[in-house]
Amino acid sequence: MNKLSLLIILLAALWGCQSKSGKAKISGELTNAGNDTIYLYGTDELTNLMDTVYVTNNEFSHSLETDTLASGVLLFTKSNKKIPFYFNKGDKVTLSGDLEHPVIQGNVQNEQLTTFLQSIRYGSAPQSEQLKQAEAFIRSNTDSKVCVYIIKNYFLKAENPDYKKIKELINVLTGPMRDDPYIYSLSEQIDKQSQLAVGNVAPYFSLPDVNGKRVARSDIKDKYILLNFWASWSAHSRKEYASLRKLHKTYGSKSNFTQIGISVDVDKETWKLAVKADTLNWQQLCDLGGWESPTVKQFMVRALPTYYLLAPDGKIVLQSNKSSAVEAKLKELLTK
Repeated sequence: MNKLSLLIILLAALWGCQSKSGKAKISGELTNAGNDTIYLYGTDELTNLMDTVYVTNNEFSHSLETDTLASGVLLFTKSNKKIPFYFNKGDKVTLSGDLEHPVIQGNVQNEQLTTFLQSIRYGSAPQSEQLKQAEAFIRSNTDSKVCVYIIKNYFLKAENPDYKKIKELINVLTGPMRDDPYIYSLSEQIDKQSQLAVGNVAPYFSLPDVNGKRVARSDIKDKYILLNFWASWSAHSRKEYASLRKLHKTYGSKSNFTQIGISVDVDKETWKLAVKADTLNWQQLCDLGGWESPTVKQFMVRALPTYYLLAPDGKIVLQSNKSSAVEAKLKELLTK
């Protein structure tokens, strides 16, 4: 065998090893999973992973390309069950047990995650206990990537996020977590979001209505203002319309209350048709800027619908993604 042939063989073997080392495998055998389709999403800033996995008779298996520790979510379409997991090159991630109470193994992060989920009884524990266990985990595992998942899902997504607490927990993180892209971005967001905390004055806005007339916050005197951010293409927004119509019917005639819809649409005709078709009979505003609208950015709207309730002095009384929370707050404030 000549030197050139030997070199080619060695290079091929080396390439094969490198290719293999960049793979992770995830497999599962979960009671009640049945036959289903799983959407696999990446949750890291640098890992835009998305794929489809099929479950047959409670079992599935899939290979993932990765060069570093990353995180993902398995979305089981029939049950809408979401299962987070972590994977690195060479890992063999396994899911066992029941679909609602999976045991996730294959590396330290998955074992930590399973221990945490078991400590909160997979979300069935009281909210106060879940937050207590979540904080305890973070303070005991300050260099774990699982902290990112916990901060995002148990503190940031709370009904009324405690941004001071979130910032405090971010500051206790150590090692690679200090440089995690999501944590870095989140820390910057919280600095901005804290300006939108309950008790602070809401940002100024001035937007055109369906007839092109501009409406500004300063035009509305001595009233509670309910702002609901929505879009014609948002299914979640449209599910809330019945509740919003009920609120308008109950409080719309009160002299100290007004309701304003702010659309994230970019097409004027589509927006106006949605307003008419869905009988949104309260004031509707839109600058057709979509997610780039200055008002949308000022109020840091990242999900639809988003609600802000402002007091007559312009201060924020409530920020929520649920009309039920708005309804409860209005009942407290306007039925005294």
